[in-house]
Amino acid sequence: MRPVCTTYFVVRLELDRQSLRRCASPPTAGWRLDGRWASPFKPPLESISARDVGSIGAIARSHVLPHRAAVRPEPTLGLLLAALIAATASAQPTVTVRAESRLELDVRRDADELVVSGALRDDLGVPLAGDDVSLELSRAVASAHERGRHVLTRVITAGTDGTFSTRFTIEPGDYVVDAAYEGAPEHVGTRATRFFDLDRAHVTLRLSLDGGTRIDLGDLEQELTIVASSESGGAELAMIVASESGGAELAHGVTDASGTLHVTLTSAQLGPPAAGRIIVRTHGDATRAEAQSELPVIRFRATHTTLTISRSVLGSGDSIEASGSLTDGVAPLEREAIGIVTGDRVLTTVLTDEHGEFHATLDDTAFRDLEEGPVALVARFDGSAPWIPGSESAARTLALQRPIALGWIWALVSIAIAALIVRWSLRAQTGTAIRPRRSDGAPGVALGARRTIVAQRFDISGLVRDTISGEPIAGASVSVGDVLLRTDVNGTFALSVQREATSLRVEHAEYLAVETALTLPHRGEHEGMQFRLASRRAVSFAALRQVAADLAPEGEVALALTQREIFEMLRTRGASPPALPDLVARVEVACYAVAPPDDGEISGIQQSAAAIGAHPSGRARVAGGAAGRR
Repeated sequence: MRPVCTTYFVVRLELDRQSLRRCASPPTAGWRLDGRWASPFKPPLESISARDVGSIGAIARSHVLPHRAAVRPEPTLGLLLAALIAATASAQPTVTVRAESRLELDVRRDADELVVSGALRDDLGVPLAGDDVSLELSRAVASAHERGRHVLTRVITAGTDGTFSTRFTIEPGDYVVDAAYEGAPEHVGTRATRFFDLDRAHVTLRLSLDGGTRIDLGDLEQELTIVASSESGGAELAMIVASESGGAELAHGVTDASGTLHVTLTSAQLGPPAAGRIIVRTHGDATRAEAQSELPVIRFRATHTTLTISRSVLGSGDSIEASGSLTDGVAPLEREAIGIVTGDRVLTTVLTDEHGEFHATLDDTAFRDLEEGPVALVARFDGSAPWIPGSESAARTLALQRPIALGWIWALVSIAIAALIVRWSLRAQTGTAIRPRRSDGAPGVALGARRTIVAQRFDISGLVRDTISGEPIAGASVSVGDVLLRTDVNGTFALSVQREATSLRVEHAEYLAVETALTLPHRGEHEGMQFRLASRRAVSFAALRQVAADLAPEGEVALALTQREIFEMLRTRGASPPALPDLVARVEVACYAVAPPDDGEISGIQQSAAAIGAHPSGRARVAGGAAGRR
């Protein structure tokens, strides 16, 4: 598709999910330029995995802006386009991601009727419930590939599980059935065609793989079994096994006396890791009609994660370099999230580069809550798609060394001195008294203690902490009227304000803002205040975890640490409402995107979570789960 410029000069990337996985050489023919430059970069959430989000960013940064010169506007718009491109050289593109869709179609005869059934799903196998499929029934005149007069058209809606079915009453003869899905903003359209001859016996093909529908491409060969049956038997029918890409023939053969054919396929024939289909068809013979069947499969390669650390002993004030790689045994996996963990604790998360390598620096603060002694570090990849499974590296041992503790006498002396200093400070009624406290888990503000009877104080001070970890937040913005300052490395601030100030607001890009009213002058309650800020990413993930808690037992929910694990756990239990994949995709982007979610995105996630709870299927699951827990 050639770039098209309009008077709005919007630049949009429109890519499917398979294109996103080829970040090293994205298909420039798939770019469509049809409007304004947009910023900031915020990809849509529908059916995007965390890996897709990283791929989008890589494409946008390394390919989109350098290819602006490829746009060829009309001569009359040349100067205007050049000016707009120059003015927006630093802008980011808007990205639209459309997932692939798959249309499964089956045609069979039932007495004098033609039964057309099938299923509409995306490339991950998620049903596209409520979407329309157009069916067209035509008469084949000279051959199975030549269309005759139009007979019937019908539009049918896919059910909650993505399936559909309808019946046509027709005369004997050759027919062709066309099914078309026009697509949606989140999905690409697709078509499927089946031929049927009512004058010949209907042939049914059953397909199976010895190892199941998950194909490990590390195995050299796959054994496919085809069983044909009809009113005239299934023996001596010629079969063709074809790929989903262009219909290229992979193998062929003839069924035996029982109607069975065994075919050996090499993994190299089946294509790269992805969701796909194995297609088997027969042209039939004089008494048996043409038939085709498809077997949905997941092609995958096992991933391999490695980890090395720069030192084996970590003392106070030291740091270590952790590095490694991620591959699928054939090629490196880029833009994938790797967690450096010890036990169930995630120390940090990094992304692999274009060579599948990752690097992270960990200082002693990452291990502050761990006891002295050896700990096992592991690089963990949780997998980003059904065809990209997770893996763990071999454990690396790191010895933690703590400073030698003071004797008990010196400890008592230090405590006594500190107590005297605090008491003297309170009596002097001056300065700031900020006492570090662990977070109680709820965001908000805790005022200081009143120290005087008369309201005569104008000094304000406080400590800003993370709600969950209790860690101080450096660089938070504190505003009182027209006075603005930021917290120091210890998360503290102090200032003196004028009488007309009525409120204080604390903000940080990664956290939800907190605001409290001021009464000036005060009696000490606005000194030593404690501010607890909730992480935007944590709030987004909490909405998904609450949905999971309503749909599954608490023990299983506690073991699911990531969005994908929660989704797979619920789907395995059959507790996956139609709106759940969308919510999982939204939360993935909120947790892993470079920029934290804004207020509108958090509100959308919470509304989606509430809608799942309010849906009839969701309420039924909640009721059933509650009854089970009682």
